[in-house]
Amino acid sequence: MKKILVVDDEQAIREGLTYLIDWESYGYEIIGTAKNGKEGLQLLIEQIPDLVITDIKMPQLNGLDMIKEAKKLGHCPQAIALSGYSEFEYAKKAIQLDFFSYLLKPIDEEELIESLTKLNELEESERTVSLQHELVNKLFGNDAKPLVGYTWVNCLRTRQPLEEKVLAKFKKHQLEVISLSHYGYTYQVLLSNATDTQKIAVEKLVKSSQEIISTGWVEANQNLGVLYSEINYLSRLTFLFPNQYISPERFSNENQGVFSHEEIVQQLVKAVVTANELKTTITNYAAYYYNRLSFEEDVKWQINQDYHLIIRQVRGQATVDIQEFTMTFSTDIFEATTFDELLKRFTRQMVRLSSVVAEALNNVDIISEILHYVSENYIENLSLKSIAEKFNYNSAYLGKKFRKETGKSFVNYLEGIRMEKAASLLSSSNLMVYEISEQVGYKNVDYFYKKFRQYYKISPNEYRNLKKQ
Repeated sequence: MKKILVVDDEQAIREGLTYLIDWESYGYEIIGTAKNGKEGLQLLIEQIPDLVITDIKMPQLNGLDMIKEAKKLGHCPQAIALSGYSEFEYAKKAIQLDFFSYLLKPIDEEELIESLTKLNELEESERTVSLQHELVNKLFGNDAKPLVGYTWVNCLRTRQPLEEKVLAKFKKHQLEVISLSHYGYTYQVLLSNATDTQKIAVEKLVKSSQEIISTGWVEANQNLGVLYSEINYLSRLTFLFPNQYISPERFSNENQGVFSHEEIVQQLVKAVVTANELKTTITNYAAYYYNRLSFEEDVKWQINQDYHLIIRQVRGQATVDIQEFTMTFSTDIFEATTFDELLKRFTRQMVRLSSVVAEALNNVDIISEILHYVSENYIENLSLKSIAEKFNYNSAYLGKKFRKETGKSFVNYLEGIRMEKAASLLSSSNLMVYEISEQVGYKNVDYFYKKFRQYYKISPNEYRNLKKQ
């Protein structure tokens, strides 16, 4: 509450001013009155008021001289002059002494309120300007001293000033907002003394689609230069998260993902060659960078390295002309302005490469290779999926191609090979049936019996006896 001293030789004025308006509602309280300038000067020195409302013409020492003497002694309160006279000379002298306003008696309530309101606005503006200069020096300059008078501070950086409705939300939460400009950016410094300030979710109050970088709530009792350093650090994440709200709190619970860099690159190679779950794999690849909060220069360098590694490994599995894939794409990588843009370019290139690989592999007699592999490894636990993985093919595509060229499904073909091998062993050896079952790839002898009967219409023992006749 700001303090007021009333000095007037009329008792009615001194007492009347006390009740004229609700002083507290304007942030003031009357702490003393004096009936002349001499008494007023003494009270002014003792009480150090913020505002003096004084009559100009008084005995012993008039109001103008009282203020003049006070300034000589180093006291410079704001002052409002009162006078029953409207002579210009009084007003001119009051102006020369920097009186804030000049009111005629009898005092008009509305004029007094208007003077107090304007005075509050002026003082608030001056305080804000002073605080702005202080914060500029603390944030961007060499002033390492803590900020006095506040407990918590949160610094936001934006490219465009925040909307008035957002600033109104801050003030509704009793946050003081100081706006600064620095190197083309707007900085909104939020200040508070409330004990529960840290619970205020600034991100929810902003709800903006523009780029906003926030330091989060930190103690004001420190070198505020660290806030500027924090914002510069966080600004490097705008490549990954463009036009979003970025703060330490947002990333405090980020995990590191389930795949290592080497694993995810090998998954990409496999996805390109097999044309299987390529986009899902690229999504996992992107998550690798998101989870590690990688910076732009690191992301671009690593993706460029990964891309050329993928090209080399793909070339080792399929006859692909890699020259057309290496000439310009590095430029595309380094010209991307956001990670999303880079990811779209990378995805298009991977899809294109996968298509070329599929075309190249389609010209290879892959089915002959698979038939030969099955004839040598039928005892193993084979399936279309495992064969597709081994030969770097999409299992659905391989299944159709296998049926088209053999006239059978892979399962039926494998079963036929095993049955023929089993029949041969039944005819030419004395091995027990369960031993033959294991040697042709069936661990469960009952299942082998079932399959053999389905295939030959008789049991293994009946087949052996028939062949021995």
